[in-house]
Amino acid sequence: MRIDNVTFVDEQVKKLTKEKFIEKHFSVIWQDKKESDRKKVLSDVYDKICGKPDNQGKAAE
Repeated sequence: MRIDNVTFVDEQVKKLTKEKFIEKHFSVIWQDKKESDRKKVLSDVYDKICGKPDNQGKAAE
């Protein structure tokens, strides 16, 4: 999957937990974004690739 000029290999992403995925990519890509935005985008990318439902309606924990 290609998002914002970054290509993610779906099979490799699916091997990771969301936390590991974010940890591995956080300091490498989208350095021009704020940290909070970068974490949100990475989380969304992981969810799209792994088929997780959108959590927009989820209550805060």
